[in-house]
Amino acid sequence: MSTKQADVDASAPSAPPLTDPVLGDVDDRDNAPPPPYVDPPAYRATTAWYRRLRFELPSYAHLEWYEHPGFKIFVMLALSGIIFGIYFGELDPIRIQRERFTLGTCQSLNLSRVDSRCCDVQRCSCLECPANTPLCSLVASQPLNASTCCGQGCCAQTCWDTCTRLVCKTVDDRRTCHVESYRCNEHCCPGRSVSRSTCPFLCGLCVSYAVTFRLLDRGIGDLYHTATCGRDQAACRQSFETVFSAGHTWNCWYNRANPAKVRFDGIPPWNVAAWVFFGIFCAAWLGMFLYWWGYPAAQAAWFAASR
Repeated sequence: MSTKQADVDASAPSAPPLTDPVLGDVDDRDNAPPPPYVDPPAYRATTAWYRRLRFELPSYAHLEWYEHPGFKIFVMLALSGIIFGIYFGELDPIRIQRERFTLGTCQSLNLSRVDSRCCDVQRCSCLECPANTPLCSLVASQPLNASTCCGQGCCAQTCWDTCTRLVCKTVDDRRTCHVESYRCNEHCCPGRSVSRSTCPFLCGLCVSYAVTFRLLDRGIGDLYHTATCGRDQAACRQSFETVFSAGHTWNCWYNRANPAKVRFDGIPPWNVAAWVFFGIFCAAWLGMFLYWWGYPAAQAAWFAASR
């Protein structure tokens, strides 16, 4: 190569160094910091709503157990359950009955009476029933009003067998076992079984009544009412026949929607005890609500307004 050509090459401007849009000069790649991480599009689309959902629960570690919001909510829910239970279980059914029935006048058209013999068997004793004693199921057909009858079999004395079992326990990695006795196999003691027990009974007169009446307030007739007076209940028979004899009138309560439904015993009275407990629990619920939430809210509003 000639000297002239060498001078031309030396004087020619040198080419710019290779560069990278992120790392800079190619020659400095080894010393350049790593490129910033760029979130992929899908990740960038989800991080926004995820970050908006981040929240921190308040700490109640400094509060006493009775100051914890969970305890307050539990107490309020328990009181609400008691209040609703008293109202819908006891007070509301009575209110419905009192609203549906109204006072009216009924008149007896006819009173029929059927007499029958009835017997009440008393508590039986586990003693062998004497011979020639009637069965308790047949006492109504015999003439005696007070005597004894034969009931079902029974056991006068109960016995048990003695069984054993192995009981083991471990204390400080040491296992110990022992045999334990216990009662088992309950059965009637030998010679103490009674084939028929002895039962006292009382017999007397029972009466069944049927009343045909009409409701004067609505002009509805041919209504029926039945009742029974138990064994030798003379006062019951006298009272029923005095009130419901043919031609007599008395106060009755009929259903407004269905006048054929008539009550003779009146409408149910209010349950005073239920109303008292209902008022106590309602007052407790309202007082706790105002003390735990109403008063702090009003105090905060007052401080905010006074600024």
